[in-house]
Amino acid sequence: MTRAQRCWMVGGVIVLAVLTLGPLALWASLRYQPAVYVKMAQTPGKEREQSAQQFVASGLQLRNDIENEPEWEAVFTDKEVNAWLAEDLMKDFAREVPPQVQEPRVAFETGLVTLAFQFHQGPMKAVVWVVAEAEVPEPNTLELSLLKIRAGALPVPADEVLENLVQFARQRGADVKWARVDGVPRITMKYQ
Repeated sequence: MTRAQRCWMVGGVIVLAVLTLGPLALWASLRYQPAVYVKMAQTPGKEREQSAQQFVASGLQLRNDIENEPEWEAVFTDKEVNAWLAEDLMKDFAREVPPQVQEPRVAFETGLVTLAFQFHQGPMKAVVWVVAEAEVPEPNTLELSLLKIRAGALPVPADEVLENLVQFARQRGADVKWARVDGVPRITMKYQ
């Protein structure tokens, strides 16, 4: 075999490997589930039902406090929120959730919130997850600085996702906007 034939053969093998392994790597990257999402998984049962009921009761108390008290506060655990997401949101409020979104979960850490959900559209299935820094810059305002947006292990450009999210929220009466601040996407939500 001549040197030129060997070069063509090696080049062909490399091209074949790239064509074969590229889609496989893409598929594996989309199938990746972050540890925080796996950790948040819950099994159905009485404890989850009780946590969901506690979340609803605390939410109703918060609503009453907002209407009747000059100062108010509430504390929700990610266990309670995730129980409500599994027990009530996807059953009772499914029409308010885009049909591509399934199994939403949240995790709270000091100053950070992680939102994750299964996203199904056509043949694409991935866990979409967002890590955000949360702050309350003024009364009745919540700001989320989006530090990370991923579909599986792949970064997702914020612009298109946020435009669709803001449009969806506005259609449901929310006062929401987003902008880049120091290069970081920031969502601002105001409550009346």
